[in-house]
Amino acid sequence: MQISDLVGQYNNSTAKPQVTGTSGTKKLASTLKEMKTGSIFEGTVNSVKNGQVVLGLSNGQTVTARIEGKVPLKVGESMFFLVKTNEGGTIAIRPYTVGGNSMNLTLMDALKAANLPIDERNLAMVNAMMEEQMSIDRGSLMTMSRMVTSNPQVDVKTLIQMQKLNIPITPENTSQFENYSLDKQEITKALDEFMLELPKTLTSEELSRENMQQMGKEILSIVTEGLPDFVAPSTGITVSSEGVMLELEAQNIPVEDAAQLLDLEENSESPKALKAQTILEEKGNVPYTLGNVLKGEQIHTLEALFSEIMPKNEEGERSQVVFSRNDSTVAVLNALMERLSDGEGIEKESFMKLFFSKEFHALVKDALEQQWLIKPGDLKDSSKINRLYEKLENQIVRMEQVVKALGQESETITSLAQNIRSNVEFMNQINEAYTYVQIPLKLSGQNASGELYVYTNKKKLAEGTDELSAFLHLDMEHLGSTDVSVKLRGRQVDTKFYFENDEAYELVEANLGKLEERLQAKGYNCKITVKNEGKHVNFVEDFLKKDQPSAGLVHRYSFDMRA
Repeated sequence: MQISDLVGQYNNSTAKPQVTGTSGTKKLASTLKEMKTGSIFEGTVNSVKNGQVVLGLSNGQTVTARIEGKVPLKVGESMFFLVKTNEGGTIAIRPYTVGGNSMNLTLMDALKAANLPIDERNLAMVNAMMEEQMSIDRGSLMTMSRMVTSNPQVDVKTLIQMQKLNIPITPENTSQFENYSLDKQEITKALDEFMLELPKTLTSEELSRENMQQMGKEILSIVTEGLPDFVAPSTGITVSSEGVMLELEAQNIPVEDAAQLLDLEENSESPKALKAQTILEEKGNVPYTLGNVLKGEQIHTLEALFSEIMPKNEEGERSQVVFSRNDSTVAVLNALMERLSDGEGIEKESFMKLFFSKEFHALVKDALEQQWLIKPGDLKDSSKINRLYEKLENQIVRMEQVVKALGQESETITSLAQNIRSNVEFMNQINEAYTYVQIPLKLSGQNASGELYVYTNKKKLAEGTDELSAFLHLDMEHLGSTDVSVKLRGRQVDTKFYFENDEAYELVEANLGKLEERLQAKGYNCKITVKNEGKHVNFVEDFLKKDQPSAGLVHRYSFDMRA
């Protein structure tokens, strides 16, 4: 029995032919034969017992079938079923749903009117369009059907939602849209993975020594471009934060003695000096220096690796390299880049050992973090985020080109780079109408991701609005998931903090007064609330569709005039 037959039967006269005698049995057998695997039919539950269900069809016939799974069925309930198997006169069925909801006769009527096949994907298409309050007239259905047919690998609901939100349908956009829908849009994680994978491209056995040098030089040129190769002078006060200085003083350790330890010279040291060294290593490291990135022993390892690629003197001995923990990571990478420019008399194995080392990987990662991550204090300048993504996309493309030019294309690098570029491009698409940005943050001792949502679309902002709502989400190592909801009306600010971490909740709650004072000093009247609970915002449902509420679930007998 085909579903198109059932649609016609649905409005037949109420006269129900009875199945009796031989002729009736033949007619029932003919109906069972038509119920092939994959067929969809409507039935009313007459009885349910021991996994067997007796269904009454719209033409008055009955079918006994085995119901698959534990499905709650009620006697008298009408619903649609999908034939799983029909072998040896035994039918196995399951309730047929669209998006987890019972079938709607309106869906079939709409497809029939548009001359479209009544199959699972088309039914899902109409259902999703109705949920999004989109027109399901013949022209709209045919247009949408062409789009669904052209993108067979993409979830129908994804296509419908993107069409409604005017987001271009491309493979990259559909992939990112689904990532965002599932809260998998974190760009910081992708950047971290890229930073770890990039140095590995320099260690291929297939690379000749010359190509290895060339690739290393070009990659490092991109990694370090525009970055300063110096840091602040290594005095005690510059090196250490106020907290570290107080700790040194509290333990009666002279700042002058502690500062001298930063070079980690190999000499006998007093217990007090060793303690000062430990404090400085743990808390007083200057950002973007060897001492901040590597441990003491790792610095010595790096010195040995560098010494192996240094030029030989007249006696045939290579110069010995000595680093200070206050040497900047960029300065060290620049020195390596210069050596790669000539590299005469250096064996491939020496380059391999250096490029393969954890120490080299850590230096490259540190330089890329300087390129691609933003410090919280820099967020005052909104243009920095735009410039960041422009630079990010440009540098990743160039790195890919370097790797490919030397025949060392990496599937992992290509995939990560494509994901990052697609994410950035998707954000650009979204920002045509909305204000949303992911913020890859560089915090003390960790990288974190942030997301900023401004709930009023740009068209309404341009028209002027009395109230502005925004939401900031941060994932941080110590504070955990941190969410901030802000509503601004004139000079009145209503702010809510949400913490799942008990300690973070208590810490912020204890310091609310300071925040209130600072806001009041800037002329704002504020109301601040801290809640010890999570506040999840779904990018698609709670943000993009905030101004476009959907109709919700489409019930089985709902009537739609547009059909």
